[in-house]
Amino acid sequence: MGYSSETLRIWSSFAAAIAVTVAGCAANPNSPASAASSSTPGVGVLSLALTGALPDVDALRLRVYRDSPSSPVFDSSCVPYTAQEVLTVNPLETGSGYSMRLELFKGGTCTTLRFLAFRGAISVAAQTSGQSQQHPYYVQPLEVGQFTGLPLVAASEDIAKQAQAKSCNSDAECKGVHKNATCSKGGTCVIDTLFPLNGAVRRGFPSVLSLADGTVAVTGGLSSETAGIWKATVDWVEVFDPTLGLFSVVQPTTPVNEVGLGSAAALAAGQFVQAGGANGAQVGLTAGTSLTTTLDASGCVGGGGAGCAVSPQVAAIDIHNQSAAVATLTSSLVFPAVVRVKGANGERLLIAGGAKLPIQAADTRTGQGTLCTISGGSASCTEQPATMQTGRARAAVACLASTGGLCQKVMLLGGRKSPGTPLIEIYDAAKDVWLAASVSGVLDNTALVHGGDLVHLGSGDWLLVGASKKALFLEDQVSSSGADLGALLIKVDLTNAIPTVLISPAEVGAVNAADLQRLLSTAVALADGSALVIGGLDAGLQVRGDAVWFDSTGKGKALVALDKPRFGAGAALLTGTAPLAGAVVLAGGFAVDGGVLAPQNHVEIFLPGP
Repeated sequence: MGYSSETLRIWSSFAAAIAVTVAGCAANPNSPASAASSSTPGVGVLSLALTGALPDVDALRLRVYRDSPSSPVFDSSCVPYTAQEVLTVNPLETGSGYSMRLELFKGGTCTTLRFLAFRGAISVAAQTSGQSQQHPYYVQPLEVGQFTGLPLVAASEDIAKQAQAKSCNSDAECKGVHKNATCSKGGTCVIDTLFPLNGAVRRGFPSVLSLADGTVAVTGGLSSETAGIWKATVDWVEVFDPTLGLFSVVQPTTPVNEVGLGSAAALAAGQFVQAGGANGAQVGLTAGTSLTTTLDASGCVGGGGAGCAVSPQVAAIDIHNQSAAVATLTSSLVFPAVVRVKGANGERLLIAGGAKLPIQAADTRTGQGTLCTISGGSASCTEQPATMQTGRARAAVACLASTGGLCQKVMLLGGRKSPGTPLIEIYDAAKDVWLAASVSGVLDNTALVHGGDLVHLGSGDWLLVGASKKALFLEDQVSSSGADLGALLIKVDLTNAIPTVLISPAEVGAVNAADLQRLLSTAVALADGSALVIGGLDAGLQVRGDAVWFDSTGKGKALVALDKPRFGAGAALLTGTAPLAGAVVLAGGFAVDGGVLAPQNHVEIFLPGP
């Protein structure tokens, strides 16, 4: 086509950005869809700015695609990586629909992958190299086997000054400056990072879900503090699309309640459901001394009754249509179990147990449940399933058997107030019956266990992590100690009329026993059957800045450092066939910044490797 040669330049410094310039150009990195595109194809320059340090890198391969990720329009092949390297490549046609994939390798043969960077939604317009470098597309190289924080691309100096000049009492008052602006402790607006390269909304105790369309939804959470109460965010859903490497915001056109500490489950395609949750809670941490977890009982969202402070709403969100189907439960609940099941009447959403408020005066945990039908943009929650043998809230939940993505047998572990009642119950959806499991091992029916995650391992067993003897947010309002249960291996046998469960300590393996004690952590199963248990509080109420990586048998194999220590976060696996498939998205949680507890908007991605 008569294109002239252009130059690919790569340079780096330990803590500086890396700029990669190839043929083509980009507009504003924060709004790539707005980049100009010529009606007549031309030639331009595309600038890519990669953030972070890149140790142990000797070679690279850069591919640029248009429309289809299977056939690159530019491929550098395997070339050496040095402090400064020059390659000659053909330029790109102007237009949209571009994506890029950069692989960085240890060794000169491009066989040992050290970092992977990917981004889509790139447009190319006719500009000079100098012009394009003023407005590059930012991408973050993800380190193999590690957590990598997504880029914190600063706002322009003008926007930052506008934010700082505005006084505020809440995050909502700052949105007029920029949609990512939040209200600081000092009462002025600040902008931490530019959307869509990172999380925009501060979220403590959010729901983070892997959806059936391959995206990850980050929703709900506690965002801003008013009079000692952390209030739920008014920004509902952020969606990470791994085919683009970018976030977007979804605000359903149908009003939905603002909640943190909610219970959520993925539905079909790009849909999920959130049930219950609180619109306010007192969360306080004096590291090494005390932890405060108290639900706000001063009001109620959604008209659920005086003093309940929790939501009666079941909201099914469709991220593609930006719509919500909403139903109302007969009672406001917090911490119910929410699972898609296949019963005698087909697909239903099981909402089991939960607690009403206030709980301090009497045990308001319920053993009742509701079956909801969510179909065709509507939701109805009227069916009453069988009642559990004891009331439960903040139980650990696992789907023991499923078909077509629908659970047939649901296990709830713990979450009840009194010892002597069944520690574990299993719901048979086809028969609509709850069965008390026969439990043996290091725990039995006298044990009090609350919270935690049940993670399915490649061995077929389950790992219980992050659980505690303390009923946080329920009876135990202030605790002077942190984690008090280590990781536990759960073996379930469903072959007999009465299910049997054997509970044993997980093997420490290559880590220490103290590393397995985590309170308010989050956990996720990886595609190879291994598992990550991320962040949390240790036994001494210190915030963990790492994750335990368990192998597929439940044995600790490594500690993996986080970019930001945090507890009360959420994590989900990226599925599908995109370049980031198998990676984990970690979002939200509370961290201690300058001695002050702060919910996080900073997202990290764990890349397990090829």
